[in-house]
Amino acid sequence: MFLLRIVPYVLVGSFAGFLYRSATQIEFHHRGSTLGPDFWPRLLLGLLIAACLYEIGRIVLFRGRRGGASGVLQDLVEESGATRGGARTASRSFPLAACCTTRWRPARRSTRRSPTCASSSRSTSI
Repeated sequence: MFLLRIVPYVLVGSFAGFLYRSATQIEFHHRGSTLGPDFWPRLLLGLLIAACLYEIGRIVLFRGRRGGASGVLQDLVEESGATRGGARTASRSFPLAACCTTRWRPARRSTRRSPTCASSSRSTSI
């Protein structure tokens, strides 16, 4: 059963290894202390390979446990809803979420000019 959980990490890690090998074969003219065009691809692919190896090791070492972040977000939402009073407080804490869930109405524009704007635009003395 744990072998099925390893398959995506093996596939992604092996493909990243292939791309890393291809990135090491990029030919360019080396200049002093500047980074070459092969630096960032090799760095990102190396981090991807390291993350895949970490996940494979975690799955193999902790076979019986099914840890991870599953259910954490749901627990946080339920906890915050119980302690803060639900959606009413969420709209105060997250105004963008309240804006997206309510119907949008354009703001009214006033046709009056403020006295400071009108006077500052006319008084240009040299």
